[in-house]
Amino acid sequence: MAYFKATRQPFIMASLGVLALAGCSQAATSPSVNTNSVFLVKGVRSPQVLPFALQDVRLLDGPFKHAQQLDRQYLLSLDPDRLLHNFRVTAGLQPKAPLYGGWEEQGIAGHTLGHYLTAVAEMIASTGDAELQKKLDYTISELALCQQKLGTGYIGAIPGPNKVWGPLEAGKVDANGFGLNGGWVPWYTQHKIFAGLIDAYTINGNVQAKAVLLPFADWAINVTRNLDDAKWQQMLRCEHGGMNEAMANVYALTNDKKYLELAQKFSQRALLEPLSQKRDTLTGMHANTQIPKVIGFERLANLTGDGKYSDAAQFFWQTVTQNRSFAIGGNSDREHFFAPEETSKHLSMDTAENCNAYNMLKLTQSLYQYAPSPQWIDYYERTLFNQILSSQDPVKGGFNYLNSLKQGGFKVYSNPTTAFWCCVGSGMENHAKYGEAIYHRTSDSLIVDLFIPSTVQWRDKGVTLTQNTRFPDEDTTRFTVSVAKPTKFALKLRQPVWTSGAKLLINGNAQKVAGKPDSYETIERTWKNGDTISWQLPMALHSEALAHSPNQRAILYGPIVLAADLGRAGLDKYPDYVDVQTVYSGAPGVPVPSVVSNVDWSQSNKWSATLKRASGADLSFQTTDLMKDENGANVSVKLIPFSRAHHIRYNVYWDLYSPEEWTKQQNALKTKQETERALAARTLDEFHPNEQQSEVDHNVKSERSRAGDYQDRKWRDAFEGGFFEFDLKNAPDATSDLIVTYWGGDAGNRHFDILVNGEKIASQTLNNNRPGEFFDVIYPIPAAVTAGKAKVTVRFQANPGADAGGIFGARLVRHQ
Repeated sequence: MAYFKATRQPFIMASLGVLALAGCSQAATSPSVNTNSVFLVKGVRSPQVLPFALQDVRLLDGPFKHAQQLDRQYLLSLDPDRLLHNFRVTAGLQPKAPLYGGWEEQGIAGHTLGHYLTAVAEMIASTGDAELQKKLDYTISELALCQQKLGTGYIGAIPGPNKVWGPLEAGKVDANGFGLNGGWVPWYTQHKIFAGLIDAYTINGNVQAKAVLLPFADWAINVTRNLDDAKWQQMLRCEHGGMNEAMANVYALTNDKKYLELAQKFSQRALLEPLSQKRDTLTGMHANTQIPKVIGFERLANLTGDGKYSDAAQFFWQTVTQNRSFAIGGNSDREHFFAPEETSKHLSMDTAENCNAYNMLKLTQSLYQYAPSPQWIDYYERTLFNQILSSQDPVKGGFNYLNSLKQGGFKVYSNPTTAFWCCVGSGMENHAKYGEAIYHRTSDSLIVDLFIPSTVQWRDKGVTLTQNTRFPDEDTTRFTVSVAKPTKFALKLRQPVWTSGAKLLINGNAQKVAGKPDSYETIERTWKNGDTISWQLPMALHSEALAHSPNQRAILYGPIVLAADLGRAGLDKYPDYVDVQTVYSGAPGVPVPSVVSNVDWSQSNKWSATLKRASGADLSFQTTDLMKDENGANVSVKLIPFSRAHHIRYNVYWDLYSPEEWTKQQNALKTKQETERALAARTLDEFHPNEQQSEVDHNVKSERSRAGDYQDRKWRDAFEGGFFEFDLKNAPDATSDLIVTYWGGDAGNRHFDILVNGEKIASQTLNNNRPGEFFDVIYPIPAAVTAGKAKVTVRFQANPGADAGGIFGARLVRHQ
């Protein structure tokens, strides 16, 4: 994502020449916290700019306020007693309401309540909602009751907590990527609760939240007291959210170094060390497992001044945004980082997880505050206006988990009471805190970073600034200053990297623009009540190549990624509100036109004339003489902002061909697309081994089984007579085949049986079957085995003393 230019010397402020910053000595803040006075520990490093508290910013009419109001309605609809169900069960109390469905019925139960606490605190600050205040106060009081009943400081909702925490307290650790002592990411869930309590106190001022938080943090110290360093590092192999950040915040709230020590123990060396040495070892890692850890590194850097933490955080941000991100700002495919040179293979239905974007913005916000530069905000803006704004259905308000970048893909959304994925939790927060980064301040400057209709109150100065704009549908934003008396301060207007020829009017009079793109225009004067500012930022069409694939490009207008509106072909059979977020991972796309042109697409002036802006107020373009369909016919395509591509098929990345290349590729492309669509149409279900959500969704069970990565693909096998099995959805009336992908170079003692519903359907030996390539084997399943079954269980059983697999994927398809 080369459009975002990383700061080469992000902490040497004098070299930037963009913000003349006066001293800000307030306490260091967490990326998610807008309140400073509650923190007792200021930290070794002081922020150079400060955000305004959410209660000082109010959104005005526009798409962001619309999203905020939909989120507000959803938060009001949630019943705290249903979210508290398992907390009361764990405490030996009678639940007051039935449990919600989806992930709240699974091993990660309780994570939603943590997100809920944060989102409600943010929404109260952003809107002043009194009903939400009652819900927040009630929820905290119920958690206090549960904690009091247990008497250990613990609060939680994960099923079978004693099986997880009992052995841990005794110093026993059995951990893998997503499991700890038989529990599904228990520290991840606890982190959400810790963060929710911290935010309820620091943002909302709920004193009882702090009273619950501190014994809870002491429990975390107690339950890990018997772990030596090796056991700690073993435990941290399992996803644990941002526990280091949470404990660092508890330290900042109390000035008790036992919590700082715990935060440092929760900082995984296997990630910290290579990042601090500027080594990218992220390929194959679960993306959102890593980002919260790095937010914790950044927090510890600010509190302690330890260079290894800051080096790690800065390098991580740089390598992810520059090498591992898509045009919309997000990253990952099927939740994992992949090799950057393999990006063209990863435009799937499951790209760009929203939790990743949520956490990258938290990291970016902190990096910006401590080393302000418009380059951080370039990334923040791109991700906010494209991926985050797009992550909520603007009609019903459901949240999406993943953002398809597959050609002809589409979005799906969460059922309101039966989903509760991780991205539902972070989604609640995303749309509650839009005010956190529009404006920043120093002691004598008000900084405008984002162009979103809103007002901000600068209470210290007695200043209110109102911003009105229809950006990005228009290129101008307008400000009005309200002051009780003439007031001197500097107004700093961001001049983004994507603009040129900015125009400034003050009270209707043209002013010379001194700054350049990717800087700030500083207007220092004594402002009077009613003063107006007009800030015009011309936008232009440009393209951005997919990483390592110059002939696959996205089209943008300023910071706005444009998506083709491809209509609703075939979507009626895919209900777009679902319980399982990956239910359509294998859904076929539709034929997408290709760009056929001899022009240099890195030079926008060579091709931008082939796009015509549509008449009307809303941003859209129509292509002319640019694209051809699979039959070679010219087609015209409507392009709209990606954030508005809902309930339709769309496309973001275009294949580019010269006329000569197009002639050669046309038949091959058509055959490839037809083959992929035919296989997708036959697919009943698909299993991706060693991917957290796929393994959870498919109910993986195993004994003596391993999982890993090879050639940018994930695998699972069994060893020494072990097995692994998983469930696949079936059509009860269908005769089915099982298709399994293997690596052709696997060899050794790999002899195994494949069983479906306990019936052996095949035996397989792997012994250099197809050296140097992956290959598929099709296993017909007898009709009697699957007849009338909506689900089947597939088991790979190793022969005695032998290994089974590895497999790199499996799918159940209709027999043809």
